[in-house]
Amino acid sequence: MAGGDAPMPGSAGRMFAMDGRRRRRRWAKWTGVYTCALILAAWGVSEFWGVTLRFSAPMIWSHDGNLFYFHRGHEIAGPRPDSRFVNVSGGERSYGLRWPHYQKNVNMLFLRVPYWCLLVPAGVPTALLFFLDRRKIPPGHCQACGYDLRTLTSGRCPECGLAVEQVSR
Repeated sequence: MAGGDAPMPGSAGRMFAMDGRRRRRRWAKWTGVYTCALILAAWGVSEFWGVTLRFSAPMIWSHDGNLFYFHRGHEIAGPRPDSRFVNVSGGERSYGLRWPHYQKNVNMLFLRVPYWCLLVPAGVPTALLFFLDRRKIPPGHCQACGYDLRTLTSGRCPECGLAVEQVSR
C-alpha cells in the first residue's frame, strides 16, 4: 500500500476486516444490486425483442415487460391454444405495468408475471440494506473503522492500523 497506509506488523488483513454481519450485509447488498440490474436489463430487452424458451411441455417467454409461463398437459393433442389464452395484454403496449395473471384449468396452466413484480421484492431490501449500511463517521474518528482518535498519541489507529493525521484537541 502506498503513502504509509500499510497496517501495523501482525495486523495484516485487519485493515479491511469486517465482522460476519457486515460481510453478509455487504454481500447481500451487492447481490441485490446485480439482481436488480439483471431484472431491469431483461425488462428493457423484453420491450423490444421477444425471447422464447421451449422445453418438452412448458414454454417460457418474455415480451412487453412481462415474463410468461405456459404449460399444457400431455393428455391434450392438437394445436396450441387460441390467442385468448396467450395474448392477455389486450393488444396495447403495457411496458410491464400490469398486474400478474394466472389461469388454470384441467389441461393448461398460464402465468404472466410483470418484471416489476420481480424488481420490487429484490429492490426494496437492497435499498434498505444501502440505507442501513450508510456510515457517517464523525470528525476525530478513523475513516476506515470509526475508532475514536481524540486521545491518539501515535500516528496510527490502534484498531485497524491505518496511518492517520494527528487530531487537534
